[in-house]
Amino acid sequence: MPASIRNGFLASCHINHVVFIGGADASGNNSEGQLNHIALIVGTEEAINTAYKNLEVERKIHMNQITAGKRERIRRRLDLGSGEICALCMHVERQGVENHILNHEKTRRHRNLKSSIHKNFDTHLRRLVRSELDPFLRRHRLDLSDITVQVDGDMRHSVRYWKMKSAGVGRAHEMADAIAWFNQKRMDVDPRCRKLDLREKIRKAMEHDMWI
Repeated sequence: MPASIRNGFLASCHINHVVFIGGADASGNNSEGQLNHIALIVGTEEAINTAYKNLEVERKIHMNQITAGKRERIRRRLDLGSGEICALCMHVERQGVENHILNHEKTRRHRNLKSSIHKNFDTHLRRLVRSELDPFLRRHRLDLSDITVQVDGDMRHSVRYWKMKSAGVGRAHEMADAIAWFNQKRMDVDPRCRKLDLREKIRKAMEHDMWI
């Protein structure tokens, strides 16, 4: 087994034998779209392993498939206080923002408009994510491209567009799933998870880029 794969984790970067990993997931509903809240968590493998074990889950976390009691236990036991984890939960309402641009009379029309809108959204989301993660990345001398992020189909395209490495689901992804789900339900989690409303910033940036 390659040294970069241990205990089901894909290692993204080694700094003095410290392994950094990430996880990303999205949550939503029919009215606001399925990519309404996006959670991103990055940290050392050790710190994420410890935080995951503290949840005391019996099986893999999939928030739509577990009982309310188990969800509440996860919410109460989620502890991001090691100092070696950076977690973001971003309210982006992706479908709503993209539809606003797509259907607006000022938007420049061309053959690949929908694809351009998707890419433009990811461009500005990456810029904002990079800014929020910057203190953590600088402290560990990392760049976004150094980190392998565990994702499912919801976030794989965005993570790759951000020039980050992607891997299949794992513990970091499961924690991101929980964080996104709780924020979609407007349920508080560990306050060290930064809650960001990026809808207006992304919308205005996209209008600047794509309007006539």
